Amino acid sequence: MRLFKTLLFTLILIHPIFGQVCCSIVGSINNGGGTSSTNWGKHWPSKFDDRKSFNWVGGFNTTFTSDDHLRIRYGASVSAHGQISHYIGKRNIGYIQLESSWLQIEEFLSFSNSSSDVFQLGFKTGMRHLLPGKLGYIFEELSLPKSPTFTNTQFPFTTGAVPIFMVGYTNRIQMPWAIKSPSFLADLSLSVSLSKNQKIQDNVFLDDAVNIHLSSSIYWIKSLALSPFSALQSQKLIAPLSPWDTERQSRRLNVMIIGLDLTPTHHDWRWLHLRIDFPVYQWTSNGLFPDGSEPVPRISLSINNNGVFRGKKKI
Repeated sequence: MRLFKTLLFTLILIHPIFGQVCCSIVGSINNGGGTSSTNWGKHWPSKFDDRKSFNWVGGFNTTFTSDDHLRIRYGASVSAHGQISHYIGKRNIGYIQLESSWLQIEEFLSFSNSSSDVFQLGFKTGMRHLLPGKLGYIFEELSLPKSPTFTNTQFPFTTGAVPIFMVGYTNRIQMPWAIKSPSFLADLSLSVSLSKNQKIQDNVFLDDAVNIHLSSSIYWIKSLALSPFSALQSQKLIAPLSPWDTERQSRRLNVMIIGLDLTPTHHDWRWLHLRIDFPVYQWTSNGLFPDGSEPVPRISLSINNNGVFRGKKKI
């Protein structure tokens, strides 16, 4: 059990997004306002789009955690992403994405009490599909992260990376009072995603994950949208193989989160997003959360921009 707790703290380096970015050191923060911070401005299929143009979106995300009381502590983290998308048929959008991340980490479990910076690059490709009527969207994504690089080569705990496949569903449901009160929780955004490792590897400790997110928006403050959200996250933890076991033990880590997104509604400031989230309940299928995986409050700031690559007009 001691080995299980001390070797698995790096699993927090794998962080969920709108679906799942397993094995991404920083990744992005949880869904809120109907979309992930690194998905603001992303291209979703519509019946009214110009299907001939390529769309692009890029951004940065920085996150700070409240974990000074823990034995594994994470400093500032920064991630960047860029994505290009295009229609494939009338109802489908395909995309490719490049991303990079940097993270600071400290451990107080070993005798050395060491720290390290961690860098990682990743590639994603996926599809988004518009369902008939008002049924919403389904989406799938393949994530191909590189193994993280630790600047401290003597850092006692490291982790690897494997390909991840994710599938999900999202929809926005109009509430009965939307016409009379469009400024207060007029619609409910739902997102559900499932992800699974495509390879078994000794230094990867998280496998299949389930993420469920609910959110809405309030427009009572001039030029500012408030988007409260809640999330349920569940992921399978796989322990290292101990000298006394013939196969790796596993348990599920579960956490309920509530949070708030703050997004300016003025067009000059829509590229800026602030998020605060808190874990309100957590439980495991067996035992406790290992060091470094404990849910903690977070505050995140995202900067995103998007546009269209338009071809030259014929004269």
